[in-house]
Amino acid sequence: MVGLTLSRKETIQAAMELSRARIPMVGDVIAGDGIDSTGAARAAVGLGSGAIPGLTRVNPEVGAEFAAIARVLAKRPNLRTATLVTDQKATDLYARSLRTDFTKNPRLVAYLDRGHHLEETFIADRPDEPGLPNQFAVIASNICGPDQPDMVFYAGRRFFLTALFGYIAHRCERPITLVTGSDAAALGAYPGPGSIITAPLADPDVLDSDRNPARASYQRFIQEFSNHFNTVDVRSGWTIMAHDAVLTAAQAIRRTAGPGGGAALAPARVRDMLYTQHATNRVLGASGDIDMGPTGNPVHRLMSVIEIAPSGRHTVLDVHLS
Repeated sequence: MVGLTLSRKETIQAAMELSRARIPMVGDVIAGDGIDSTGAARAAVGLGSGAIPGLTRVNPEVGAEFAAIARVLAKRPNLRTATLVTDQKATDLYARSLRTDFTKNPRLVAYLDRGHHLEETFIADRPDEPGLPNQFAVIASNICGPDQPDMVFYAGRRFFLTALFGYIAHRCERPITLVTGSDAAALGAYPGPGSIITAPLADPDVLDSDRNPARASYQRFIQEFSNHFNTVDVRSGWTIMAHDAVLTAAQAIRRTAGPGGGAALAPARVRDMLYTQHATNRVLGASGDIDMGPTGNPVHRLMSVIEIAPSGRHTVLDVHLS
């Protein structure tokens, strides 16, 4: 099983059922913390506790993204205070992970403590829900008062951002910086004066530069991809990660089958092989080399942090191996 995609309760439920059937799983963009073989995310959505054998992923989790972002913010003395805005939808593990890491990462929580601003919250399934625009307008007026923070730490999904920051841009007297997770990397531009700082799952500009030790792997991927599809589709990073999830599963299948391809491909054997994809047997992915760890999380990932301007210009702020 490849994909799984969204960090939601339904994804965890599906993974638990697949695990019981010993079916191997490789996630591509499930960034919520603890959505891995340990089953650490189960309790957060009321699904008990216990491991989920066979649940792996090729993308970094929110905690790794925010560790990279914190490194960048520490070098920006003009950014001193922040207000937290949270989508409280209980089944959304991505939003929950964002909030948890904003409030638990000691470097990030310092910005919240320094500003002494109250957390702003909303609950919604879609941006056009009745009453939500009015709530966003009130949130914006709270943020853009006389003690306006330098940043908004946003714990929610990107499809609410255009509406929310439209109000913030209208009310705030000076530019404001939005800090959030990898979901925002797909935005073409920042919807207001200021910028977005985020850590994409896979950034084409970084992957196709000499800052990427595995640049050749990305270039082989993009050359083949361009023969069949529009390369604009790689901008968000989701296409790249989907490719790497399939590649990881395929490599485990080939190695389970053996050199002659004659070994029995029992799902449980492929599942066990997934955890051997590291060191000399790492996956040479388009997003960088993938070393699968024992918890089903990739280690030594290429992490980048970017800034998105209102014009849509993307600037790379940092690149390092996690």
